[in-house]
Amino acid sequence: FFKQKTAYEISTRDWSSDVCSSDLGGDVVHDVAWSATGDRLAVACSDAGVRIFDAAGGGLVRAIPAHRDWVLAVAWSPDGTRLATGSRDRTAKVFDAASGTLVSSYGRHDAPVRGVLFDPTGEEIVSAGDSKKQERSKVADGAHVREANLGGEVFQLAAAGDGYVAPSAAGKVRLFTLGKGEQVREYVPAAPADRKSTRLNSSHEWISRM
Repeated sequence: FFKQKTAYEISTRDWSSDVCSSDLGGDVVHDVAWSATGDRLAVACSDAGVRIFDAAGGGLVRAIPAHRDWVLAVAWSPDGTRLATGSRDRTAKVFDAASGTLVSSYGRHDAPVRGVLFDPTGEEIVSAGDSKKQERSKVADGAHVREANLGGEVFQLAAAGDGYVAPSAAGKVRLFTLGKGEQVREYVPAAPADRKSTRLNSSHEWISRM
């Protein structure tokens, strides 16, 4: 966890000095997300709020009092007009990025929400966390679409091309399509050479399964 947001020059791999830096006043940062155009950075904080910063100069664009507890995850919509958030208060929400107005709230989770993502159309979000399930809901009104049991707590959702990965406490990393949410593949650690040991084998191989 960090209490300061800093952006470095990635194109030139210059890690010696920061491009922009903003002090968050001693608050804890749980997640960050760049807008699709790279001009804004959304920061999820433990004060139950989300802050949007200008990437060029580091100035605060907007602060959104998003939840009743820590904000653990944040994601931009494909067009950059909305933000999805996940919180320890067991909800996933969508906000208008320009005004900070709440668009919808999804409250079917029974545990903290640690990952959120928009689908390619921007009309649905996927959310997951300690409830061991991933949930899909409508952006417009928060209506439930479907859910899937992942067998363990989900620590984050990470976009990967036209899909996303969900690492979980079940000891698996699953790859899903963003569009329909269908599981494409799962990755599991290779069986340990010694069954009495919880350590992976010496090559630390992972097995890919359809």
